[in-house]
Amino acid sequence: MINEYLIQDAKLLSRLVPKGVDLIVSSPPYFDMKDYGAPGQIGFGQSWEKYLEDMRQVFAECAAVISDTGSMWLIVDTLKRKGAQLLLPFHLVEVASEAGWRLQETIIWKKDRTLPFSTKGEMRNIFEYVLFLTKGDKFKCYPDRVRSYDFKHWWVKYPERYSVSGKAPTDVWEFPIPVQGSWGNEYVRHFCPLPEGLVMRIIDLCSDPKDLVLDPFAGSGAVLAAAYRSDRRFIGLDLNPDYKAMFDNYMPTLMKREEDAEVVETAKVVASTIRKLRLLKLPSALLKALRRDSPDFLTAIDGVEIKMLDEPCAGRHSLWRAEYVFYLREDLGVDFLDQVYGRLKKAPLSKYGIEAQVRVECRPFEPAQTAWYYKWDATYLAPSRDPDGSSPRLTAPFSFDPKEEKLLRRYR
Repeated sequence: MINEYLIQDAKLLSRLVPKGVDLIVSSPPYFDMKDYGAPGQIGFGQSWEKYLEDMRQVFAECAAVISDTGSMWLIVDTLKRKGAQLLLPFHLVEVASEAGWRLQETIIWKKDRTLPFSTKGEMRNIFEYVLFLTKGDKFKCYPDRVRSYDFKHWWVKYPERYSVSGKAPTDVWEFPIPVQGSWGNEYVRHFCPLPEGLVMRIIDLCSDPKDLVLDPFAGSGAVLAAAYRSDRRFIGLDLNPDYKAMFDNYMPTLMKREEDAEVVETAKVVASTIRKLRLLKLPSALLKALRRDSPDFLTAIDGVEIKMLDEPCAGRHSLWRAEYVFYLREDLGVDFLDQVYGRLKKAPLSKYGIEAQVRVECRPFEPAQTAWYYKWDATYLAPSRDPDGSSPRLTAPFSFDPKEEKLLRRYR
């Protein structure tokens, strides 16, 4: 019964679906807004009270089959009844909570393509709610899989504020709804065609390959198709056999999703660039603090050399180890090291993900011929093989490769 579209009532799904479902994704009926053309359907033709009672039963059935690490995602819109807005998403959250679910997050889906008009007291609707619910605290959630790389222009100056994995997902997701032709002219006739990108983001975020995905209101089968393409198993339920027939005809054309080589390469370039920017900014931040608080210390520094260490990090949140060698024109005593280590132990430097060792050499700085010179107060700028005459000099055993340099040029 895996990878099946069943013509069955969602109120009976615990009798039809095996326990251990890993993820539920669905856009349930929006009360009486639309007639889905099936006897016994939930919503159309029902009273408000009966609709909520049936939805509570469906959510209880879902809770009965979900795994301990599973979650349920609902895509729901608001309605207008008797001249007032009906906050359907929040009513559904209430009945879901009565069935044992907890609301973890509310996300705005910015869908853009909608009817190009509005009415009195009602703006043009370009968003819907995406509700993320779980039964407990053990649910799967992998935000690193859905990070983005649309950084602000000043990110090169503040690499410590950006994860090497990219920007964490926000609670506003932008996915245009499918247009005529993207699923075939007949296939989009279902009332709520979900964009594949939206469904795949949920699947990536809260499930693993081979996991079982359930849609109790399968409709056009958008969730089932995305699950199949993402190497997940699926089960869908609906009462309208016409939707199943369309899905069955479409299913043979589906191909497994391939890894996006461009996205993978971008992730690698961003991670390596942020790593280098942080390693360079740490001594720069130290030197700027000395310039502000202890200018005599700064004038005594001839140069700073960055040396990478191969030993594994000891701290749980540390990413890299490095040694920073300060070459001094005169002995500054223990006060200098106390200041340096004191700053390294406090935010923001302690948040750079670098386990830093500091060594002092009371002798002129003689960089290796292979060293790269960086402007100490603007380390995000392109390095040089020759010193620019500024002091103190700052060197590192690395530079930015062509792909990293191309990325940086867009923001400098």
